[in-house]
Amino acid sequence: MREWLQIEATTATTKTENQNDKMNLMNTPLQTLRAAFDKCANQTDWKAPIDFITSKAFASFPIEVYAEAISHFTATTAKITDLGDGAVRIQAAGYRKGPAW
Repeated sequence: MREWLQIEATTATTKTENQNDKMNLMNTPLQTLRAAFDKCANQTDWKAPIDFITSKAFASFPIEVYAEAISHFTATTAKITDLGDGAVRIQAAGYRKGPAW
C-alpha cells in the first residue's frame, strides 16, 4: 500500500490547484485533508490506530478537519475527547481495523 501513497503524492503534485479544489469532501479541499491526516496519523504506519493529542489553540487545523481527514482516509470515525485546558485527544481505529481493510 506504500506504493499507493507514492502514486497519490505524485499524482497530486501534477494537478493544478483548481483541480485539487474540485476534489473535496464536505467542502474541505483534498490537499487540506491530506495535510491534516499526515499530522494526526501514525508517522511510521498510516494504517495503524490513531491516538493524537493537540491543543485547540495551537492545532494546525480545526478539530473537525482532523475528524474529516480520518474519516476520508481510514473509513473510520474519530472519537474526540476534551481533556480540559484546551487540549483535545483524537482517536480512531485506523485503516487496518476499519471497514475498508
